[in-house]
Amino acid sequence: MARGDEAFNVRMPAGMREELRRYAERNGRSMNAEIVARLDSSLGGASRESPLIESAYNARAHLQRVGHVLDNLIEELEKREE
Repeated sequence: MARGDEAFNVRMPAGMREELRRYAERNGRSMNAEIVARLDSSLGGASRESPLIESAYNARAHLQRVGHVLDNLIEELEKREE
């Protein structure tokens, strides 16, 4: 989003911010981008992201999850070697 875009403050029910953070992380987006994508989708607007960009976001999020799993596995294996 550009600096010329409108800013809007919103109050959320308890726990919603954390839930949005998890979805954003899963989708490889910032929280702002996740909120905008969800609002755009719920308003029936055509996504501002092309299907190719959306696929790239999904692939990146998947690779990040795989990377976390591998990091944990390496850490566990290093502990066993000590």
